[in-house]
Amino acid sequence: MSNKKVKPGRENQKWRTRKEILLAAQRLLSSGRSPGLEEVAEEARVSRATIYRYFTNVNQLLLEAPLDALTADEAHILKGAGKDPVERAACVQAYFHDLVAGREGYFRNFLRAALEQGLSTGKDRPVSPRQARRVAAYEEALEPLKDRLAPAPRKRLVHALSALTSIEAFVVFRDVCGLTPKEAGKTGAWAVRQLLAAALADAKKPSSAMG
Repeated sequence: MSNKKVKPGRENQKWRTRKEILLAAQRLLSSGRSPGLEEVAEEARVSRATIYRYFTNVNQLLLEAPLDALTADEAHILKGAGKDPVERAACVQAYFHDLVAGREGYFRNFLRAALEQGLSTGKDRPVSPRQARRVAAYEEALEPLKDRLAPAPRKRLVHALSALTSIEAFVVFRDVCGLTPKEAGKTGAWAVRQLLAAALADAKKPSSAMG
């Protein structure tokens, strides 16, 4: 996957470093090997300490690398979606739902590794955020709203949409609500459309609470 969003300063550098580590792991995995941390560090031309800033252990890295490789970039996800932000957001939700539904076991293992990383820090959140693929996709999907929603409410909307998308939402729909994958997809799609409709309606109000 190749996210094209450019992030400012240090944040952009950290994102690129993390991406290079994932790409290095993908190259080694594609050769049929299960590389160790030293091999990945050498391939990525970084130190072991650098890898540990982004991944708790090599198993977590090797779980995420294949998922990163198979996840399409924003241009592919939004191809043919047009300019309607509601339809564009619906495309993002549908893409990630289908991705997870087709590889549910693998994504659950990945989520487990991510949760273990958070627990290992003893803090409220992991030291290093995940690659935030859905966030980047929703940012691109809502680009047509840049003249209708100010940056702060648009960012808040991206975050809310991200919470309705991918493995975390899928687990809630399946395990907590008892939905089938098909029902989960429909419910997620409905929620995304409702959230967009509410945000757009609120943006039209003279004294918007979202502003």
